[in-house]
Amino acid sequence: MTNLTETCNPENELQLIVKVQAEPNNTDDAAMLNEALPGLKERTDVDEIHTDGGYNSADVDQTMRQLGIKQIQTAIRGGKPSTEKSSLDAFAWELDDKSRPQAVTCPCGERAEVTPGQGEDRYRAAFDAVGCEGCCSLGACPTVPLSCTPQRVLRFSQPEVDLALRRQRSAQARASGQNLRSAVEATVRSVKHPFDDGKVPVRGQSRVSMVMVASATMSNLRRIHRFLAEKSAQEAEKGSQRGTENDTGESGCSFLVLLWRQLQAHLRLFTPSQTAWNPGTR
Repeated sequence: MTNLTETCNPENELQLIVKVQAEPNNTDDAAMLNEALPGLKERTDVDEIHTDGGYNSADVDQTMRQLGIKQIQTAIRGGKPSTEKSSLDAFAWELDDKSRPQAVTCPCGERAEVTPGQGEDRYRAAFDAVGCEGCCSLGACPTVPLSCTPQRVLRFSQPEVDLALRRQRSAQARASGQNLRSAVEATVRSVKHPFDDGKVPVRGQSRVSMVMVASATMSNLRRIHRFLAEKSAQEAEKGSQRGTENDTGESGCSFLVLLWRQLQAHLRLFTPSQTAWNPGTR
């Protein structure tokens, strides 16, 4: 199985493949993402990653928090929220720079500070019971009333907050009507296209990895060549409109020099602000 990572920032003039991973077919998608994240952060300073529903796990959430990366999924693997109680994604969360909860506001507007709970990565938020009186959503509220004080307490863990935030981002992405991850499907096809029936002609993880890296490199080179050719054509058209004369030999030499400089720059380091993941090619 091979996974590809490419840039997907709409502001980029050119999108490139920045990561190729080849692993056995039984490797979990989330494990591959978790392994790739530190290197992607170091090389590209990525702050937002778009994936499909198979790339979430507790380890991925923890690594995302540590690296300051937001994950946006087209779907989320796991069970659906309860229809009887309001889920945590219905709450508004105030976070610190490590994505740890500091305060929470319920769907009806009541705000409470978050304090540490009993156990690691456990938290609690105590709402004023007086403010909750007469709430139309009280029957579906996940808070629990206390007998000793006039408070309603919400208890939750860091993984539950991570899941709630991913659900919120996923819903916002669907509402925007923009799916940045979908473009990677065409990238997968371009990398698989040179092989008969989309299957590599070699066996063994190391051989498959070398073949797929080479194919992804050629895909990048074709993109860079097409980008530079279009840019050169646009510049030539502007020059002709201004009535300038271009020497054919000099323009050809300039194009090659520009191509070489662009290749050096992109192969050395490409800095996107967003990255997309494909569901894997087999």
